[in-house]
Amino acid sequence: MAGSKGKVCLAYSGGLDTSTILAWLIEQDYSVVCFLANVGQEEDWDAVEKKALQIGAEKMIIEDITQNFVDEFCWKAIACNAIYEDQYLLGTSLARPAIALPRERDAITSLTVAQERVIAPWRDPTFFNRFQGRNDLLDYAAEKGIPVTSTKAKPYSMDDNLAHCSYEAGMLEDPNVTPPEDMWTRTDSPLKAPDTPLDISIHFDKGLPVKVVTPEKTVTGSLELFKLLNDLGKQHGIGRIDIVENRYIGLKSRGCYDSPAMTLLRLSHISIEGLVLDGRVRSLRDNLSKQWSELLYNGLYFSPERAFLQPSLDFAQERVNGEVRLRLYKGNAYVLGRTSQEKLYSEEDASMDSLTTFDPSETSGFITIAAIRLKKVGKLESPFKGILKQALHGPDGPAEATFRKKDPKELALQHARILQQRKDLEAQILDSLILLSEYPATQGRHPASDPAPSDVAGFKTHVRLFQPGDFEDLIEERNANKLCGYTLCAKPKPQPSRGGPWKLMNVGSKDFGIVDRKEMERWCSQDCKRRALYVKVQLSETAAWERAGIPDIEIELMGEAQFTTKDSVSQATEAVGHLTLNDRKPTEDMAALALERGDNGTATAPGTVTLTIREKEVAPPVEPDSDEEDSEHERIAHMLIEGHKPGRGKAKAHEEAIEDAQD
Repeated sequence: MAGSKGKVCLAYSGGLDTSTILAWLIEQDYSVVCFLANVGQEEDWDAVEKKALQIGAEKMIIEDITQNFVDEFCWKAIACNAIYEDQYLLGTSLARPAIALPRERDAITSLTVAQERVIAPWRDPTFFNRFQGRNDLLDYAAEKGIPVTSTKAKPYSMDDNLAHCSYEAGMLEDPNVTPPEDMWTRTDSPLKAPDTPLDISIHFDKGLPVKVVTPEKTVTGSLELFKLLNDLGKQHGIGRIDIVENRYIGLKSRGCYDSPAMTLLRLSHISIEGLVLDGRVRSLRDNLSKQWSELLYNGLYFSPERAFLQPSLDFAQERVNGEVRLRLYKGNAYVLGRTSQEKLYSEEDASMDSLTTFDPSETSGFITIAAIRLKKVGKLESPFKGILKQALHGPDGPAEATFRKKDPKELALQHARILQQRKDLEAQILDSLILLSEYPATQGRHPASDPAPSDVAGFKTHVRLFQPGDFEDLIEERNANKLCGYTLCAKPKPQPSRGGPWKLMNVGSKDFGIVDRKEMERWCSQDCKRRALYVKVQLSETAAWERAGIPDIEIELMGEAQFTTKDSVSQATEAVGHLTLNDRKPTEDMAALALERGDNGTATAPGTVTLTIREKEVAPPVEPDSDEEDSEHERIAHMLIEGHKPGRGKAKAHEEAIEDAQD
């Protein structure tokens, strides 16, 4: 007998929710026809139908849509590597539109009312005020004599289909509760998986799996191979995830899923794409895949935006053909190899033993062009490297700094000015580095041993702001321009030679040695190497901010006294070299920056401390008279950089060399 409120169709699963809703609808005086879509869930279909009819359903319709579910929905997800929030493979989200397809609804159209009306009990106050949660549903089911698999001991919801089984709610709502092992239905425990790994291969055609080969069998049908991968993945414990995801309405939800076949297919599909798919196409496709996955998760599969994305995703799969070999072992799947007749990968191009695709020297122009944008950004954003993060302390410990008594606004402005000056100085260093990378300006009319006075003055003006690291960058830039690393040398750097990282020098002679090949190729001669090292040592003697603020500190060149002449040109260029850049007020600047870092007193009151700035005298090293002295000097010279000091014996030898030069 039809209910007084008319006939309704219930999307029925046979679980706790829909079974109690069926009884509640009948209680509300509706006549109910139940529809259940078979999307691969493991059910006793006769028992499900019998249960619905016993509760009071007028009719039970079960429609097998597993083939369509795989071909039209699961395959689309695999082809675009669909995934939500990097973990969820969208099993439930795929099943919903498959169930709701119009042609599936046609089977029950004649049983429903002429004008469709959707009844959603969990949005109906009459229902949700009566049933606050799953425990209330369990009590109602017991009252009505409805058999359900859920119990108060296992109060979680399950949603099973061919793509996965999901587990939510109840005890799982606490994200720190470990799911019980007997909860999982589509995967066995990885701890109990076979001790012997299983190797299989999956074949793809236009991005879709078309064949699975195992040691025992070969399967080609889409539904059959999907079921086979589910079985193999289950045996080896593959495909479990436990996540907290973000729902469309803004809430977070904890969900557990086991998806063996989807996990294996996605892994192998990504692997074959790496072999055949163009990199730029793949990047664009990945962006579209993320949007496609979000639309599916949010219930918008039938939206125009999803239809808009689909042709581009399909186009990207035209060349995704090939085979991927996998190994299944204790909860994991590993790619063993992949092959395709349409691969874009070339063993010859990727080889580290040959250079047949392009001339390595061609990369210099590419690097230069690519660096234009970064250099401009660096001028604005690079921090000044010369800020020394150390606090000044008085004789009795940290003292209250004078500037702490200043107005906060004045302090803020002072800090802003200091930081802006640092940025300006960093930009100036970058400009100087670019300029010096093409020095000398006279272009070879003077040798490095006797450079033009104008080049000397320009070099000193620009390099005095450098730190040792900046000077090292300058050497690399010059080498990239195929010039000797010493700035005042116009000769080219040596051509790269074949061989390992080390080179034998002077084989058979008493000064035989082993040198770093890469280091040797930075200079046109050992003399230029010593000249550059002489400058670098001076840059390590004083901080960059001191040289910027104290014009009396100069950078000397090796052997400068031998070639410096006081003609009109040199006098003019010397004036340029003595230009005062900015009075950095190093003590005040350091105090302000220390305050910004939160240090206690970093300066002393005026007049209590007398500061004397004394420039270090750096004598030019003596030109060695013998090969042995040359070798000894080379061995200790690098130890003078960045604050390192040679041992006592080496220091003594170095001092004697300097004394001899002064005599």
